Amino acid sequence: MVLWHQLDASAALAQLASDADRGLSEVESRRRLGEYGANELEADSRVSPVILLLEQFKNILVVILLVAVALSAFLGYTLEASAIAVICTSTSPPTACRPWHWPLTLRKAI
Repeated sequence: MVLWHQLDASAALAQLASDADRGLSEVESRRRLGEYGANELEADSRVSPVILLLEQFKNILVVILLVAVALSAFLGYTLEASAIAVICTSTSPPTACRPWHWPLTLRKAI
């Protein structure tokens, strides 16, 4: 595997069989296009914010906190149950929406 970031420009051009002044010939560029395809990123599939929110509950710590809410409420510790519930509900939505927001931010930056 070639570590491109460690090569100087002339070594990289030699590896790619290219020329710094002229680039690739028309024939060579068509050949590489046919062999490797277009230099394009694939579109990433969109995930619903609701799915991202529900995925937050896969975390064992969140499940433990939700069990603590239920147990505290059942035992009559409503203040503690409320406090834990507020913590759970206030941290999950921002965490769930963050990955959904990243592609939008990147699109604006490009």
